[in-house]
Amino acid sequence: MKRRAWLGLLGVAGWAGQLPPGFPDAREKPKRLPDGRLQSEAILREDYERNLRDLERMEEILEEVERALKKAAPGGAPRSVGRALEEVEKISKRMSGRLRRY
Repeated sequence: MKRRAWLGLLGVAGWAGQLPPGFPDAREKPKRLPDGRLQSEAILREDYERNLRDLERMEEILEEVERALKKAAPGGAPRSVGRALEEVEKISKRMSGRLRRY
């Protein structure tokens, strides 16, 4: 009987250890900022605003790329186009990371 109890206890302990580290505790109150807003809502709002700014920046870069490609001879593109496209890729990865959080 004692062996079954220990095995059951170990099973429950092992299962509890499988919870993700950021898993919120149900008894834990949501954190609030000094101005009374929920911290999670403030983070969501900031991420939303950052995504909008990043989209505007990507739009500017892509317009520059389009202008550069129209000026370039067929089959040739300036190196700045490659760097600009790498910047767009970095921005999109940042945005993707922010969107995956939720």
